[in-house]
Parts: sequence; structure tokens; C-alpha cells
Amino acid sequence: MNEQIRQGTYEDKDQVLEISKTIWDGNDFILRTIDEWMDPNSGYVAVLEADGEIRAFSKLSFIPGGHGWLEGLRVKEEHRGKGYANKMTKHLLKRAKEINLPSLRFACHASNLGSIRSGEKYGFQRVGEYIFTMKRNFVPSLSVKKINTLTDGKEAFERLVCFKEYKENGGYLFGNRWKFIPCTANLINEYADAGKIIVTEDNKCMMIYDQDGEDLRILFYGGEIEGVRNLFMRIGKEAQARETKTMTLPGSRMNKIFMELGFHGRRSDSFEDKANVYLYEYPREQLK
Repeated sequence: MNEQIRQGTYEDKDQVLEISKTIWDGNDFILRTIDEWMDPNSGYVAVLEADGEIRAFSKLSFIPGGHGWLEGLRVKEEHRGKGYANKMTKHLLKRAKEINLPSLRFACHASNLGSIRSGEKYGFQRVGEYIFTMKRNFVPSLSVKKINTLTDGKEAFERLVCFKEYKENGGYLFGNRWKFIPCTANLINEYADAGKIIVTEDNKCMMIYDQDGEDLRILFYGGEIEGVRNLFMRIGKEAQARETKTMTLPGSRMNKIFMELGFHGRRSDSFEDKANVYLYEYPREQLK
């Protein structure tokens, strides 16, 4: 059998899509973002090809700050259990070491035993457990209190690092496609310039968000529960999003908000206060 792992190209698009159609009951994010996802400027896509057939693929993405992020590890259904996930992880880990990344992480659903076993086999360590939660058509009809937009990036960053939630979250913003993005002053300045940071009138609560078309992502929220609830309702009313998504922590006091507002998991109809996303990191000293 002629087998190789090589860099993926746009010519592989159709085969990549065929594999993605079998993931998450046909709701794999790669189906919606294929051109962007395979753009070589956003990272390195690797495909495992055997006898002219793509049997697995994955990607080493680059996130703000130059950090590495592994995502989209997929194996063709009829070829699972043949060690392809391990081969892809080993290949991308070698690639990450070659380009001297400051850190390398990945996140996966708690039920994704293949990714968990493969990551742990090659030295990744679990550094966090989170709850992904979302709500479709979250457009509150109730009136909400006035909020303000914070456009001073320096002030926003100084406030952000003082929030209890910032420290509990590990200093991450909850990015697109389950990315955990290390927070920096420069990054916060970008969101402030874009008008994506809002605060309550008393400045005791803050939210950072991003919107891509009909999808609204809440990257950070912190402060008093009533104020944070008001921020969720206000941005939900203004964004008119098809899907509103964020992360939280098991046992967090903020989970009361998600229960009251009807948020739920990807595959459930109600909010469950139980980790469904695991965050892994490769030991930094071994990346050098």
C-alpha cells in the first residue's frame, strides 16, 4: 500500500468534504468554512493519503500571538481504528516543533475518545475542562438596562485582568471553533477598536464578543450575575443571531444565567452543569 502524509491543497477539497459530512451528524464546522479552513495562510493542513484516497486529515492552525492550535482531526469512517489519528497527531507535532511555536494546544468534546487517546499518547496534558453552551435564535424580547461600549483598549485590558472569571478561565478568550486564545493587551486593543467590548453602566460587568454573519460568539464575560445577564440579553437583542455560543466552567455561578435563558449543549435540549470540552496543552519545554 502506498501511504503518505502530505500538505493538503484545494484540490483535496471534495474528499475532505466527504469525510466531514459524517461528523456531528452532518454539522461539522469544516463544511461551512472549507475554503477558509484550507487556506495555507491560516495554517498547515495535512492529509493522509493511501492508494490515491484521503483517509484522514487534520490542521495545525496559527492563532493570535503566534500560538499553535490543532484542530479538525478527522478519519474516514471505514478506516477508523487503524492508527491514522495517531499518525496525524505525530506528524503535526513534529511540524509544530520544526517551526518553534511558543505553545501548542487542542480542544475536543469529552466523548471524542480517539482524539483524547491520541493526544495523551504523544504527551499532551489536560489543562482545563469546560462546558460549551449555545442557544439558537436568542433574541430576548424583554427590555434591558443601558450598556456602554468600551473603546479604550488599555483601560479594557486593565479591567479585564481584575475579573475573577478571567483568572478562572485560565486567561483565555473563548474563540471560534472551540479555540482557547491566550489573552494579550494587543488582542484586547483590537476588540476595543472594533467596538466589541461592552460594559454595564456601573462598569462592574464586562463582555467581549464577536459576530460572524449569523453566529454570535461570547469570548468573555465577567462580573455580577445580574449585570452579566443584562449584557447577554442586550447583545442577544442587538445581534439577532442564528446561534449564540460561549463556554463556561462546571460549577460556575454564571451557569444560573444559562439555565434561566435556555442555553443548551450541541446535542442536548437543556443546560447540563458538566464538562463537555477538554483543553489539552503540549509541554512547552518539549516544543523547543
